[in-house]
Amino acid sequence: MERQTLVALGASNLTRGFATVVNTARAALGEALDVVAALGHGRSYGIRSAFLFRSLPGIMESGLWPRLAPHSPSRGRALITDVGNDILYHVPVDTLLGWVRDCATRLSELGFDVVLTDLPIDGLRRLSPLRFALFRSVFAPKRAGESLLPRRAILGRVVDPRSGFEIDEAIATSFQSPQSYTGEDMCEFSLHGSPVLVSALLDCLCGVVANHHKRSCP
Repeated sequence: MERQTLVALGASNLTRGFATVVNTARAALGEALDVVAALGHGRSYGIRSAFLFRSLPGIMESGLWPRLAPHSPSRGRALITDVGNDILYHVPVDTLLGWVRDCATRLSELGFDVVLTDLPIDGLRRLSPLRFALFRSVFAPKRAGESLLPRRAILGRVVDPRSGFEIDEAIATSFQSPQSYTGEDMCEFSLHGSPVLVSALLDCLCGVVANHHKRSCP
């Protein structure tokens, strides 16, 4: 059987769901499959990003491209996903689209059929700016592709974005105004009960809220 190549580009969702992506590709394309990927939690397409104790170059500058160039495949598939991740780094939309377009062009010129996943627009429309900032800044869902939807509990990790320190594994549940206890947008975090963990989370959230309001005010 002719070997095929799968190229996968993405950030947190691809990292968490990488095994599923590879298994699905092998089921569709055959076991004779070479996989080349540039991925990582919080990874950007065009700038260096940091998560916990490691730093990664942007996907555009990763070592994936030199590896691909000498081995243009006769048959290959490429997946470009997590294209909305750079919005969290305040990258202008035109710049982000340029990066994604350049990646797609490079892969197409190398002979790959390119698949670009869509943004979760419906889910994003349900989020207020502050809820979005809080959730995406401190909470990383454990299952790939999960988003914060009203009255839906999600298992994940709470991470302080200022230090990269993982505070705890937790369950996050959001409640959308006016259908909440206070009548406002709410996000409930269920931790393991230690006062130290609760204090660390509150300190983290206060810092995120302060930064959000600082950027929102002239």
